[in-house]
Amino acid sequence: MFSLLTINAAIQDVRLFSRSVYRPLRHTLERLHGLARQISMLDPDIICIQEMYHHDLQSRLQALLRDRYLYMAGLGSTGLKMRLDNELLVMAKFPLTRGKLTRFRHAALEERLFTSKGYFETGINVPGAGTLRLINFHMTAGGIRQHPESPRMEHIRSLQIRQLLGSLDNGLPTVLAGDLNAGPETSRTNYDEIINHGFIDAFHDSGGTGYSWDPYNPLVANHGEGHLPAQRIDHVFLDPGAAAMLSPCSGRIVMQDECVSLPAGQKTTVSDHYGVLVEFKIRPIKQP
Repeated sequence: MFSLLTINAAIQDVRLFSRSVYRPLRHTLERLHGLARQISMLDPDIICIQEMYHHDLQSRLQALLRDRYLYMAGLGSTGLKMRLDNELLVMAKFPLTRGKLTRFRHAALEERLFTSKGYFETGINVPGAGTLRLINFHMTAGGIRQHPESPRMEHIRSLQIRQLLGSLDNGLPTVLAGDLNAGPETSRTNYDEIINHGFIDAFHDSGGTGYSWDPYNPLVANHGEGHLPAQRIDHVFLDPGAAAMLSPCSGRIVMQDECVSLPAGQKTTVSDHYGVLVEFKIRPIKQP
């Protein structure tokens, strides 16, 4: 058995001369520490995190979890940069290859200018299963002005999906985990592009139910996005090679509790997304 967690952490703090100038969600450090506590409680074997920006914050999370997770890939660079560095972090109990970030050729204008929106590929050797290609991804949402389900955003996501799938050329068993900003309930065409390519939805196939984007999440409801309906936009997909090695047996929506203490006695959730946790049984390796 082993487990994989994917979570969009919404840890972003845009700085100018070391001063914060843009934070979509406040209480960054409190939520980061809450994220570490929640991960420790859930104890997944592999974690894929999206929107985990900034070398210092990534390093702080690594330090909080170092005793449990010896391996991390995707750490951003230090120093002045023209755009935000890699937001896609992978942490694991098993060794990881160094990994590679690939930027999407198509994205919303502000994402192209100010972020490194794309997908991060690394390799991992799962005991009893073998070597897997693990891809942590984050597809575009709506940018600043566009609705996530607008035809333009769905078209951009379609181009991103084609770029990602077109890069899978060497037959390695592949797991995709991350924030698609689409799913069975919303922008179904984007979701079906991955399913129709031969991938299975591990959360669905394990019998999991629930939503990872919830309008009643306080970090959604209190920040102007409560109009979007409940939907599952965070996913774990297996290609046929990975599905031959791994059998999804349990899927849960996690990190739903208001567990982060704030000033004045208030509490909130770790992120505006909930986590998706999938457990797998390892299929016996067939002898030739």
